[in-house]
Amino acid sequence: MTNTNSLGKNMIDISLATRHQIVHTPEAANMVFSAMERAGIRLEFYNKIEPVNVPFSKEQAAELWVSGSRVSPKRNIFFARCTKPRVNLHVSWETCDDADCISNITIDMHKGTFLKNQETMTTLFKELITFFSPVHAYVGSQAGFFRQGGAVWAAIPGVYWLNYYGFEYVDYIGMSNIINCGWVKTEPFYNGLLTWTGHNIDVTDASLRHMENLYRERLGTQYFRSAESKFAKSIPPELLKIRDRMVGENPTELEKDFLKMLAKKKLNKNNAEYVLGE
Repeated sequence: MTNTNSLGKNMIDISLATRHQIVHTPEAANMVFSAMERAGIRLEFYNKIEPVNVPFSKEQAAELWVSGSRVSPKRNIFFARCTKPRVNLHVSWETCDDADCISNITIDMHKGTFLKNQETMTTLFKELITFFSPVHAYVGSQAGFFRQGGAVWAAIPGVYWLNYYGFEYVDYIGMSNIINCGWVKTEPFYNGLLTWTGHNIDVTDASLRHMENLYRERLGTQYFRSAESKFAKSIPPELLKIRDRMVGENPTELEKDFLKMLAKKKLNKNNAEYVLGE
């Protein structure tokens, strides 16, 4: 099996998890496309599967954004891509009909691309937060996700360079408890909190691992999934019904789908955006 610990060390994710159906509208699609364009990312191709090779048009891509492609009995996906610089957009969502569902929007790029445009990409991140009101969002190493990654309905999905805790987590954990973790910087933003673990995102993987462990301990390990468990010991009550509806107490279905995709795609540097059940 692919060793996920070695994946994504030179890749940066901008990722949001939201509970709102607003994600799956043409207006939402066009907002993301336009925000990326303002950030200097001109999408060139889109598709519902790999290879992402259909010439991009906002109208047609927005139509696919709304319908997606069924990747498992409970999950849909949409892909788009810029080739110069290489930037990938991956949207995935539950196929439930009600508004209380989880959707993920992830933009990934090479670390060098992010560092050249760090202020612009941080602004893009904030624009997405304001529009989609995520439960949780982050900017950080893709390797950090593969190492820590928990589904947002099961745990806080890790600690990253820049973290956003929506009102569900702020209310549940407590604003003062989050602020008092010794972050390099904290900032109230929209309906939650932004926290930074460092001044610079460009640090060694060993430093990332140390940071992840340090802040998990400070915030509370009960909010994170351990290697031995399926779920965190404590998650906001609003997310419990999402967890139970998706996988019950034994999430074998999504895990099997994820492992099949790992085996099929091998998650190399060109298709590491294949993440299921985030």
